[in-house]
Amino acid sequence: MFAFLVISASILCCDVQARMECRYGLFLTHNNCSQDGLNCTMEEGDGVHESWLKGYKHDPSSPKSLNLSILYREDEDGDGSAWLHVRWEVNQDGSIRWLKGAEILIASKDARQTRVFLHFHSNFTSQTNPAGRNWAFMFNDFRVREFARYTVIISHLPINQLHRDHNYVKKSITVPGCSDEIMKRTWPCKLRGASCEANLAVKTIEESAHISFTAGSYFTSHNVTICHCGNCETQIHHLKGIHDGRNTVVKNYAAHHGCSLNVTVCPIAACRELTCPCTRSHADTSSTWSLVKWVVIVPTGFLLLLIIIVCVVRIKHHRKGKTIGSHCCNSSGDRLTAGQISPDLQLHLSPNPVVLLLYSLDYHTYKDAVLALASLLQAETAVSVSLNLWSSADVSQHGLTAWLHGQWEAVTTQGGHVLVLCSHAGFLKWQAFMAGSPLPCYPEESHSGDVFGLALPLLCSAAKANPAMPEYSVAYFDELGDGDNDVPRVLAACPHYELPHDLHALCENFRRMFNSGKDNTLTGSSKQTLLASLGACKRWQKANPSWYEASSMI
Repeated sequence: MFAFLVISASILCCDVQARMECRYGLFLTHNNCSQDGLNCTMEEGDGVHESWLKGYKHDPSSPKSLNLSILYREDEDGDGSAWLHVRWEVNQDGSIRWLKGAEILIASKDARQTRVFLHFHSNFTSQTNPAGRNWAFMFNDFRVREFARYTVIISHLPINQLHRDHNYVKKSITVPGCSDEIMKRTWPCKLRGASCEANLAVKTIEESAHISFTAGSYFTSHNVTICHCGNCETQIHHLKGIHDGRNTVVKNYAAHHGCSLNVTVCPIAACRELTCPCTRSHADTSSTWSLVKWVVIVPTGFLLLLIIIVCVVRIKHHRKGKTIGSHCCNSSGDRLTAGQISPDLQLHLSPNPVVLLLYSLDYHTYKDAVLALASLLQAETAVSVSLNLWSSADVSQHGLTAWLHGQWEAVTTQGGHVLVLCSHAGFLKWQAFMAGSPLPCYPEESHSGDVFGLALPLLCSAAKANPAMPEYSVAYFDELGDGDNDVPRVLAACPHYELPHDLHALCENFRRMFNSGKDNTLTGSSKQTLLASLGACKRWQKANPSWYEASSMI
């Protein structure tokens, strides 16, 4: 093992690390939300309110005048951050007598939902506050990141089952970047503008190496990796506090004759996502090292790589056609081959992560848009899209209900994902489902069936089991419907993607979710096919403005 002779080093202060902690989301600084004439407390929620599951005879009216803004706030150490400011008012009507609290739901594409409950411990004696104005409430304990988009939903409690889709207000806000006057004052934006130049220098003198680099402002530590004679060692050089100057750090290292010396320095802030590129430097301790490297090591490396490739190919060829594992047995206990596995189990054997695509088949041209989206996701993100339109043989053999339950079980138990493609017709089905009425049916569904309607009970069960719904996402074609208003309330906590505007973000999320090796670009052909399908849908809807009424067959 090698040893560093550290000339200048110190222990990182825990208070400073907490001070520069780069976390975003909920930070409840207090639980008191009382005001003149009202006793109020608030707490973070870990699930839906009891009124979602328990019926109430009376309920208050929906909130009004929801306003969202970004404010700047400093902590006790003087570090500034951006915070979400939420303000809404209560309607002046008699239903205020039933108002017992409020639910704040905050969701974004990059993070799961956050719930905060306000509990009113006293009854309202007047429709206005003591000052004669509407009752108003504020919340500003949610830290936001630049360029992120947040959706806020305010619901008054309790929620009546019959009015649950109307007893709330919703609004979205996009946080500006570091060029904004408020954001440029926050320390993450200041950190992004800090110099990353490390000025790394490595000099060898006989059998010793002299290593020096410059520690940049705002960076609390540096990872220093030295590779010498085939061995590598990494140590962390800590800096105490947030230093305003740029300190030069020197390390002396014992280098052996005949080996190459490679040094890498990576500056790191306490906020791990804000890091500078690493700096590398190289030095030889022998003039013969370069010749040895090219004559011996490089050919040997290529030979080893070739051997590995040959072995992998032979192993795959050997396994091809073999039987499935013992968990795939028929009734007599014999192992089944891949050709004998039922459609439900075949989904388990997919080499790629599986995304189940749910949709309402509103009309014939909309079908082309669904197929284009599924093809794009499968081509651009290296996932296997499970779509009933692509499984007509299995659906005919087992029925749409059995097919859907099999795919749902496989996706949710094998680490897959469910993408719900919402539309106006789909929302009408949701409303009918919640009211206990027969679901609308459209002509195209007479051939393929209504997979969206069959999935509604499963979505409700998933929301009750885990309100965060981490395995679910929502997408919608913005110009073909009413945008966010077409999303059922049960899916409000899921990440929302407005297509085609958020198409790149949707693909990038699947790549990150499943560690796909695909790059972060979209090929022109797959995207153009989708855009052409959406254009055909827009023209059809323009020619048939009341399609969702005329086509519905209840």
